[in-house]
Amino acid sequence: DFIWEQISTGEVKLECKNRVFTLPKPALIGPHQIQNAALAAASIIYSDNFTPLDDRLFSGIGLAKWPGRVQFIDEGTLLNYRDARPIWIDGAHNSHGAAALAASLAQITEEKWTLIAGMLTTRKPDDVFMPLKNLISEIFTITIPGQPASLSAQALSDNCQDLGIKATAKSSLSAALSATSESEFVVICGSLYLAGHALLLNDTLPE
Repeated sequence: DFIWEQISTGEVKLECKNRVFTLPKPALIGPHQIQNAALAAASIIYSDNFTPLDDRLFSGIGLAKWPGRVQFIDEGTLLNYRDARPIWIDGAHNSHGAAALAASLAQITEEKWTLIAGMLTTRKPDDVFMPLKNLISEIFTITIPGQPASLSAQALSDNCQDLGIKATAKSSLSAALSATSESEFVVICGSLYLAGHALLLNDTLPE
């Protein structure tokens, strides 16, 4: 058993095996990442190979990177379409991913978000956009390039409008980004394929 809480510094206090550990502030964004960090650390502590004085075992919590998961982009080609304003990229494509994304976006800002979205025909738009609906000002939809199973931009836009969300179909990711030039907070989501396409265009693919 273990108990954890995030303290004012952003670090995580973990009580485990009658000891208190201070874990680094998680690099990954989202309330669920705090619990994930505590669970990972507790697993290490309960392992046979744990050395109590070796705090380096926990350093990865503060250094972890997960491409396409609330990934902050503040440089690269895509920003040319947004007057150098940053964007976020997330591969959320189902209800669980969307719920986690919603919690993360709410943690970043209380302001409304503009979404750029593309989805496959094998996914349900309401699963993704309903958990996000209260955080969204509008959605720009695109057809995912190179994906025959992609919903068309217009079909996805129509689906979003049926859910009561302002939506406009765009011809490409660059066109959608250009339409968000006045928006402060923009996230690209709806498909891992779209996330990969965005990272490829931005030349920020994982190493």
